[in-house]
Amino acid sequence: MNIYLASNNKGKIIEISKCFKDSTVFSESDIEKLLGIKIDIEENGNTFEENSIIKVKHMENLLKDVLKEDDIIIADDSGIIIESLPDILGVFTKRQMLKWCNENNKNEREFYNYITSICPLPKTCIFESVIATIRNNKCNTYIGTLKGTLADKCRGNNGFGFDPIFEINGKTLAEMTNEEKSILNPRIEAINKMKDYFKNN
Repeated sequence: MNIYLASNNKGKIIEISKCFKDSTVFSESDIEKLLGIKIDIEENGNTFEENSIIKVKHMENLLKDVLKEDDIIIADDSGIIIESLPDILGVFTKRQMLKWCNENNKNEREFYNYITSICPLPKTCIFESVIATIRNNKCNTYIGTLKGTLADKCRGNNGFGFDPIFEINGKTLAEMTNEEKSILNPRIEAINKMKDYFKNN
């Protein structure tokens, strides 16, 4: 069984690979080399779930000639939701981050530090992660959520994306051990739901 992942994020590749130890996991770059194309998916959904479905169905169309029975295509979308910053975070996070970083010649971590500096009180937020899968023409989604607060600045190195600014009980997700994160992280929650589904089906 092959796993086709619509991502080049090293952290996500590691997390998915741990779930499917007996399978070959192809990243988006691997798929581009396999098909000899450049993948460009427009994430124009209004929710994380819509975006994850857009991505997984786009990949299904690209891979239709190489998919074998029981192969799995996986895509995800996730972000921080803060009511006071609706046009910057949520489903717009990636688009706004790329725009801000390009305009200011900054990196992803500096973007998240910028977010913490402009966010008004209260800094309560929700981390939502949605994974979409297609296997044998059937599409499913798995959702994980977590409530927390926005940290004062990026802290910790054991994480990726916005893990360094999402804080629970005084610790960011990037400051936690893998064991601590596996209990709290909504991305892990969604992955575990996906694993349970495939184990039982």
